[in-house]
Amino acid sequence: MVGAAFSHDELRGMMQLFESNESSGDITTRGAVGPSNAAPNQKVSIKSAAQMRRDQQAREVAEEAKRDAIWDGDDFKKHSGVAMPEATAGGADKSDPRPAPEYEILYRQELSANDMFLNLHDTDPSSDRCTDITVKIYLPNTQLKDISLDVLRERILLQAPKYRLSLPLPYAVDEEKGNAKWDKLRGCLSVTLPMIRDVK
Repeated sequence: MVGAAFSHDELRGMMQLFESNESSGDITTRGAVGPSNAAPNQKVSIKSAAQMRRDQQAREVAEEAKRDAIWDGDDFKKHSGVAMPEATAGGADKSDPRPAPEYEILYRQELSANDMFLNLHDTDPSSDRCTDITVKIYLPNTQLKDISLDVLRERILLQAPKYRLSLPLPYAVDEEKGNAKWDKLRGCLSVTLPMIRDVK
């Protein structure tokens, strides 16, 4: 149809056809936001109708996944043994500006000559065969009298004038049988805790 012209009624029919397709979608009203609404030097992002539908579908999928989740983020707080304030992305408490000190978690096994030379026992170097956890917390420029330490079944809480630490432990521990040692020269608190192995 080279050179074919459309009549006025045909053009009006096509316009109505396109308008009815647009009105059936989830499109906001035209002219709601225009160039005159933007402040000077403000970046304005414009989304197409298809992009808005994709964003809406992504939000619906995220809400559905949240409803179907096995557990909620608050469940961890309930079962940790202590109610902690809300933390920021860096892990620090929003209301407490003290930083977390440096720490390292070490695992300890009880080995004998049978394990070292003959390997008669069922031991291996993995953390599954460990009996104790040692947490070394480095607190420079801190005195022992200023440190407050609370050990829970699955968490260590430490408070000092310059530091604050809420450390979830990788394994459950027996908080009644642990011990702590303070190295004054290095400013290091070593907390050794026996691990609890729940056989299921």
